[in-house]
Amino acid sequence: MNRGDDEQARELLDEAVAQNDDCYCGRVLRGDMVARHSDPEATRAYYQSALAINEDGIGVLLGLAAISRVSEARGYIDRAMDADPENAQCLLARAQIGQCIDDD
Repeated sequence: MNRGDDEQARELLDEAVAQNDDCYCGRVLRGDMVARHSDPEATRAYYQSALAINEDGIGVLLGLAAISRVSEARGYIDRAMDADPENAQCLLARAQIGQCIDDD
């Protein structure tokens, strides 16, 4: 994925996930890859499937926050903060979302 060959990365991830259907990391990586192509619904689906395996996955919670409306994003960030209150990414996301106006 880092080399920009998303097709090859997708194939390798599909193989890894096929060998272990409960592969949290594979689902996260697929969500990250799809997010790079601006497909929020597919990204959300992969991230939600990863959360079904690990409901405290900080990367996934923050990834979902990044593609969500402000009010929903706050909830994801709160969950990430509950999981790891000292995590620098969580603290940054909380500071950034604090500057946003609610979209309700």
